[in-house]
Amino acid sequence: MLEKQYVAKSIRLTESYAVFKEHPTDEKLAFFSALNRWSHFLTLSYNRAKDDRVPSSAEVLKSSRLFLSRLNRRVYGRHGVRRHGFRIGSFAVLGWGAYGDHPHTHWLLAKPTQIEEQEFTHLIHVMASTTHGIGVELDLQPYFSSRVIEYMLGHGFDCWVDQVTFEAKCPLH
Repeated sequence: MLEKQYVAKSIRLTESYAVFKEHPTDEKLAFFSALNRWSHFLTLSYNRAKDDRVPSSAEVLKSSRLFLSRLNRRVYGRHGVRRHGFRIGSFAVLGWGAYGDHPHTHWLLAKPTQIEEQEFTHLIHVMASTTHGIGVELDLQPYFSSRVIEYMLGHGFDCWVDQVTFEAKCPLH
């Protein structure tokens, strides 16, 4: 069931991607602004291998998905995530730095309504600092305006990580 939901969401985002390639930045900005009620802007760096090799985009994606999965499970519990498909809203882009050797992701996260701001901020710090592959450089700020999305899209629309971009799905209270 969840796989069907994920596939449907991926198809919808992939179709959006195909449409976006031909549309101006204003439409992309409006789409991502309206996707969720963003609350946090996060930048994560990724560890190099023991032989000082730069991690591949597949390794960065794996660590990013693990981070988001762990955060979702901590917020909604294992059964809420697996059985009901609950998840926080997220949007990420991948950057490589000026010389192409510093992989990092910029994230927008939407705080669930049932969690306090400080508690969610603490959870993000804990999950980022304990997820395998994520480095020690972490920058977490409150979301303040759509200029953040402009900055993220400035990395190039090809840097959008659609595998970790979701609308929030929360239990109804």
